[in-house]
Amino acid sequence: MIIAKNDEEQRSKIWKIATITATIVIIVVAVYFLFDLFAGNPLEGTWMHEDSNLELAIRRGNTAVASWSEISETSNVKLRLKYTLNKEDKMISFKLESEEMAKAVKASGGILTEEALKAEISVLENTFDYSLDGGRLTLSEREYGEQVTLVKK
Repeated sequence: MIIAKNDEEQRSKIWKIATITATIVIIVVAVYFLFDLFAGNPLEGTWMHEDSNLELAIRRGNTAVASWSEISETSNVKLRLKYTLNKEDKMISFKLESEEMAKAVKASGGILTEEALKAEISVLENTFDYSLDGGRLTLSEREYGEQVTLVKK
């Protein structure tokens, strides 16, 4: 009986405030999780290419970072890509901006050429239909049907 010193009316007010606050917190958390579940990006996360050392980190804000642990004697090459996602048609398009290519070539100190970088990024720079099956993301090129398979890291 420390709270409100045996004043039943004060304890009743405190109890109402506590239950209202707890209800509001529960509703806010539920809305956050429902929004994230239905309106979030299902492809968000870090993906590893099965056949090469390509790592693709898809982030919020329509940006993705493609990185390779090794290309042409250069380690840790990173390129920022823009992407557009259409969840209804299950389609994603990646586009590399020319400034990003120039930055990566410059950062390599002349070891990496623009042609070598274009050859590596050509795997992703396209429009794909995507299929998400557990921890496996399959990107199918819309025009020719070539597939890129990535595994969730």
